[in-house]
Amino acid sequence: MKVIVLGGAGDMGRLVVADLARSEGVEEVAIADLNIIRADRIKDEIENPQARVSVRGIDARDHEGLVAAISGFDVAVSTIGPFYAFEKIVAQAAVDAGVRYVSICDDFDAARDVFTLDVYVREKKGLVLTGMGWTPGLSNILARLGADRLNKVKKIHIAWSGAVNDSEGTAVVKHTMHTFSGKIPTFSDGQQMMIPAGSGSEILQFPHPIGACLVAHVGHPEPVTIPRFIHGLTEVTLKGGLTPRFYQKLAIRAARLHLFDSARQINLATRFVLPILGPTGKKGAGCAGLRVDIYGEMDGKEKHIVFGAAEKMARLTGIPASIGAQMVGRGEIKKNVIGVVAPEAVIEPRKFLNELARRGIRIYEGEEMEKVIN
Repeated sequence: MKVIVLGGAGDMGRLVVADLARSEGVEEVAIADLNIIRADRIKDEIENPQARVSVRGIDARDHEGLVAAISGFDVAVSTIGPFYAFEKIVAQAAVDAGVRYVSICDDFDAARDVFTLDVYVREKKGLVLTGMGWTPGLSNILARLGADRLNKVKKIHIAWSGAVNDSEGTAVVKHTMHTFSGKIPTFSDGQQMMIPAGSGSEILQFPHPIGACLVAHVGHPEPVTIPRFIHGLTEVTLKGGLTPRFYQKLAIRAARLHLFDSARQINLATRFVLPILGPTGKKGAGCAGLRVDIYGEMDGKEKHIVFGAAEKMARLTGIPASIGAQMVGRGEIKKNVIGVVAPEAVIEPRKFLNELARRGIRIYEGEEMEKVIN
């Protein structure tokens, strides 16, 4: 299997590259990035690679060049963010190259846009697996796992917790500002609707070492994709929270002042914010969390299932993307699938969670988040 990782020199992409390079059955991994110097450094830092690792320069806005770079690979994985700017054009390039595509797209509007390619992708007999990371990605797969346990699934509530010192680079900062801005989608009373970002604040419990975290409605793809592929739902919500809590409140306040309303404003705000994130603590010292609550019926009784995870953000994002890409490359997803899909539609949860366990990522179940299920 040959895999090209687009944006492979980035904070999330490097974890995808490293996991692929050490995985059995992967013959070649290409680190494709605008930053060749950093890509070369990432290549040199990989410990005990089993695959041949190469580096190539790309510009995601150069369609013909991107198609040429992707051609000849079995799978293309995109970690190029912010996805509201890049998901559709990069997916289009992969489809035009005749290569199956997997991304960690985490912007709701980007997810909506890439689904407009569905007819085109089907005509090309191609596959676009969007949102194969932490949230969305792992969140969707846990939603599917819980739904499959029930006779009837009614509601799915997803929440994430992210430490501001758990990642680096501009894309994640721009994404965070975007998620807190304007109106964002949710799924309520069996239909899609738009609500104010930052509304519905509550405190939820996440696995150790995160504990209690303040979360609110933010813009992510899960309310867009999950009702599309898990039928019978009346409600799907997505909430997110930043730690320390001060940054959560600051993000909500800034969004309500309309400071993140356009890409230009987000670019300007990012230049201001990046220099002041350093004092929050050593980079990489934080932890990301996930909580998925599934409500429904089992044997005529109301049932509530809770799953959770806590790990470094890059691992929670990059490793699921690598596993997903390998499952796509080996044909281990739902058979004969073409078109644009999300993880809950094609990834077999148990097989996926077993692969996570092999890499040391644990999934917890129950309100106390103490029972390990993988």
